[in-house]
Amino acid sequence: MNETTEKPLLDTLIESRELQIMKTMVPYMCEEQQKKISMIIKLIELQKTVSLFNSDNSAYTQELHACAAVSESERVSMMLSAIRSYCTEKEQETIDTLLSFFEMSNSYESFFT
Repeated sequence: MNETTEKPLLDTLIESRELQIMKTMVPYMCEEQQKKISMIIKLIELQKTVSLFNSDNSAYTQELHACAAVSESERVSMMLSAIRSYCTEKEQETIDTLLSFFEMSNSYESFFT
Protein backbone atom coordinates (compact mmCIF):
# COMPACT_ATOMS: atom_id res chain seq x y z
CA MET A 1 0.00 0.00 0.00
CA ASN A 2 1.27 3.46 -0.89
CA GLU A 3 1.79 5.50 2.28
CA THR A 4 1.88 8.83 0.42
CA THR A 5 -1.68 8.48 -0.81
CA GLU A 6 -3.81 11.62 -0.97
CA LYS A 7 -6.79 11.81 1.33
CA PRO A 8 -10.15 10.88 -0.16
CA LEU A 9 -12.28 13.85 -1.20
CA LEU A 10 -14.85 13.25 1.54
CA ASP A 11 -12.12 13.48 4.19
CA THR A 12 -10.86 16.77 2.80
CA LEU A 13 -14.38 18.22 2.87
CA ILE A 14 -15.10 17.34 6.51
CA GLU A 15 -11.64 17.64 7.98
CA SER A 16 -10.44 20.69 9.86
CA ARG A 17 -7.25 21.88 11.45
CA GLU A 18 -8.86 21.44 14.87
CA LEU A 19 -9.72 17.80 14.17
CA GLN A 20 -6.16 17.15 13.03
CA ILE A 21 -4.86 18.65 16.27
CA MET A 22 -7.21 16.45 18.30
CA LYS A 23 -6.15 13.33 16.36
CA THR A 24 -2.49 14.18 16.88
CA MET A 25 -3.05 14.44 20.65
CA VAL A 26 -4.55 10.94 21.03
CA PRO A 27 -1.31 8.91 21.42
CA TYR A 28 -0.16 11.20 24.24
CA MET A 29 -3.23 10.64 26.42
CA CYS A 30 -3.99 7.92 28.91
CA GLU A 31 -6.14 5.05 27.66
CA GLU A 32 -9.43 6.34 29.09
CA GLN A 33 -8.85 9.79 27.57
CA GLN A 34 -7.92 8.19 24.24
CA LYS A 35 -11.25 6.38 24.10
CA LYS A 36 -13.23 9.50 24.92
CA ILE A 37 -11.44 11.88 22.56
CA SER A 38 -11.49 9.31 19.74
CA MET A 39 -15.26 8.97 20.11
CA ILE A 40 -15.65 12.75 20.16
CA ILE A 41 -13.55 13.06 17.00
CA LYS A 42 -15.65 10.46 15.18
CA LEU A 43 -18.88 12.10 16.33
CA ILE A 44 -17.68 15.47 15.03
CA GLU A 45 -16.75 13.86 11.71
CA LEU A 46 -20.17 12.23 11.50
CA GLN A 47 -21.88 15.52 12.31
CA LYS A 48 -19.84 17.32 9.63
CA THR A 49 -20.67 14.60 7.09
CA VAL A 50 -24.40 14.86 7.78
CA SER A 51 -24.18 18.66 7.56
CA LEU A 52 -22.31 18.42 4.28
CA PHE A 53 -25.05 16.38 2.65
CA ASN A 54 -27.84 18.46 4.18
CA SER A 55 -26.33 21.82 3.27
CA ASP A 56 -27.36 24.02 0.39
CA ASN A 57 -23.71 24.77 -0.26
CA SER A 58 -23.54 23.27 -3.71
CA ALA A 59 -19.81 23.94 -4.10
CA TYR A 60 -18.99 21.07 -1.75
CA THR A 61 -21.65 18.67 -2.96
CA GLN A 62 -20.74 19.39 -6.60
CA GLU A 63 -17.24 18.16 -5.85
CA LEU A 64 -18.68 14.92 -4.51
CA HIS A 65 -20.94 14.53 -7.53
CA ALA A 66 -18.23 15.36 -10.06
CA CYS A 67 -18.35 11.88 -11.57
CA ALA A 68 -22.12 11.79 -11.95
CA ALA A 69 -21.92 13.28 -15.44
CA VAL A 70 -19.81 10.47 -16.89
CA SER A 71 -20.99 7.02 -17.94
CA GLU A 72 -21.26 4.17 -15.47
CA SER A 73 -18.30 2.31 -16.97
CA GLU A 74 -16.17 5.46 -16.74
CA ARG A 75 -17.22 5.94 -13.09
CA VAL A 76 -16.24 2.35 -12.29
CA SER A 77 -12.85 2.81 -13.95
CA MET A 78 -12.30 6.12 -12.15
CA MET A 79 -13.30 4.57 -8.82
CA LEU A 80 -10.97 1.59 -9.27
CA SER A 81 -8.11 3.91 -10.20
CA ALA A 82 -8.81 6.05 -7.12
CA ILE A 83 -8.86 3.15 -4.66
CA ARG A 84 -5.87 1.39 -6.22
CA SER A 85 -3.30 3.25 -4.09
CA TYR A 86 -4.98 2.02 -0.89
CA CYS A 87 -4.69 -1.62 -1.93
CA THR A 88 -2.09 -4.31 -1.42
CA GLU A 89 0.13 -5.28 -4.34
CA LYS A 90 -2.05 -8.32 -5.10
CA GLU A 91 -5.22 -6.21 -5.02
CA GLN A 92 -3.56 -3.66 -7.31
CA GLU A 93 -2.84 -6.43 -9.81
CA THR A 94 -6.52 -7.42 -9.72
CA ILE A 95 -7.57 -3.81 -10.26
CA ASP A 96 -5.11 -3.46 -13.15
CA THR A 97 -6.61 -6.58 -14.74
CA LEU A 98 -10.13 -5.19 -14.34
CA LEU A 99 -9.10 -1.82 -15.77
CA SER A 100 -7.51 -3.54 -18.77
CA PHE A 101 -10.68 -5.55 -19.28
CA PHE A 102 -12.85 -2.42 -19.13
CA GLU A 103 -10.54 -0.64 -21.58
CA MET A 104 -10.67 -3.55 -24.04
CA SER A 105 -14.43 -3.81 -23.63
CA ASN A 106 -14.89 -0.09 -24.32
CA SER A 107 -12.59 -0.30 -27.36
CA TYR A 108 -14.56 -3.27 -28.66
CA GLU A 109 -17.87 -1.45 -28.19
CA SER A 110 -16.66 1.71 -29.91
CA PHE A 111 -15.20 -0.30 -32.78
CA PHE A 112 -18.48 -2.12 -33.49
CA THR A 113 -20.90 0.76 -32.92
